[in-house]
Amino acid sequence: GKISSSGYKSYKGGKAIDGDTYRYKGERYRIQQYNAPEIGQPGSQKATCDLQRKINSGSYKWKPVAKDVYGRTIVKEKRK
Repeated sequence: GKISSSGYKSYKGGKAIDGDTYRYKGERYRIQQYNAPEIGQPGSQKATCDLQRKINSGSYKWKPVAKDVYGRTIVKEKRK
């Protein structure tokens, strides 16, 4: 397939912090337009596991689009 220079990449090796945030090489990434249950809320553990599975699979890709007020990088998920 052709190599896309769109900036999407998989963050394999990243660690899910919760259902919509992950850490990768010391940076924190927040997935845009995706609201998972906060830690401690029902479903948050499953959401975190789901995100970890996505990261581990290497087939989901994200592209940095902005920084938020907490210094996290906002990333957009590539739709399959």
